[in-house]
Formats: sequence, structure tokens, C-alpha cells
Amino acid sequence: MSFLTAFISPRHKSLAWSLITLGMVMLLGLLVWSLGKSFDDRLQQSRHQAERELLAIGHLQAAGIAGWREQRMADAWSLLDDSLFAGAVADWFNAASPEHAQRVQQRLRILQERSKYVAVYLVDRQGQVMLTAEGSIARNLPEPEQRALQKALSQAVAVAVEPRDDPAFAFPFFSVLTPLFEDERAIGAVWLVSDVHSTLYPLLNQWPTPSKTAE
Repeated sequence: MSFLTAFISPRHKSLAWSLITLGMVMLLGLLVWSLGKSFDDRLQQSRHQAERELLAIGHLQAAGIAGWREQRMADAWSLLDDSLFAGAVADWFNAASPEHAQRVQQRLRILQERSKYVAVYLVDRQGQVMLTAEGSIARNLPEPEQRALQKALSQAVAVAVEPRDDPAFAFPFFSVLTPLFEDERAIGAVWLVSDVHSTLYPLLNQWPTPSKTAE
């Protein structure tokens, strides 16, 4: 026993050890609180970063979808402005000769192949499909497309039918009806059909981050 300890009473020793223990507990509590706050700060920072990334990617995805849709509407408007094609269609309606049909089908085939449409149909004013890029078939427009056709003919505008399912196709599709006019007389329309699975969904699957679970 040291000289100093000999003069410290047991009561004072107990008090000293109590103060030391209390100090250690307080220090440990402060350390735990500091670690917890640091974890919360990092969690909030990571969350805000993830939210900013998701927002930016959301804007990119929306822009991609808008561009995809705009391209199809541009194809439709180009047909509306194509007076030579409208003239060829009018000639075929007036005299359905193989020569006239070939001129119309060639234009439909070029549009279908270059713009990757699953189908491009020529329809009459009543919504009866008259010609395809490959030949002629007998079918009527589904009801939503029939309504779009009537609007397109009455307003002289291209009208879109948003992506949907229908027994007419084995996949979800997006379509546009663009009217055709000979001078100011409506003669029919072109029905552009896009397979959403093969053209739109691949755009949505592009996720420009390393994470596979963020989406």
C-alpha cells in the first residue's frame, strides 16, 4: 500500500471508483451517440444521393419515351404530307390494278422495314383494312382504332392510340392513324402498329447505374 493510499479512507475510495465508473459510462454513451449520429448522417446522405440519381434517371427515361413516341408521330405526319403517296392510294381505290397496288405496297413496305413497325396497313374510311406491305387481308380496325380513325379523318390530324392489349395482336402495341386526302377529300388512312415489347420496353430496361436493384 502506498503512502497516499494509506491516508484515503475506504469511503473516499468508493466515491472515487464511482466517479471513474460514471465517467467511463458517460464516455461510452457519448461514443455510441457519436457513432449513431454519424451512421444516420451517412444514411441520409446516401438516401439523398439515391433520390437524385433516381430523379435524373427518371427524366432520362421520360425523355426516351417521349422521343420514341415523337418519332412515330413524325412518321404519321410525313404520310399526311405525302401528296404523291395519297395520289397512289387514290389511284388504287379508283382502279385496284396490280400496278397501283404495287406502288402503294412499296411505300408501306419501306416504312415498315426502316421504322421497325410490326405492321403498316392501308384502311378505307370505314375502317376496313385494304392492303398491307405483303398483300391484302380482310379485317376491321379494333374499336379504339376505329374511333381514332374517325377523329383523324374529321380533324385531318394523326391520332395515336396509347399502348394497350387486344386480341388483334399477341403483344401490347401502340398505334397511330394518319388520314390520307386527295385534294380535300378523305380517301382512307394508314394504320401504323408498333410492338411495344420490341421497341419501347428495351428503352425502359436501360438503367445507367451499377445497381441492379435501384429500379
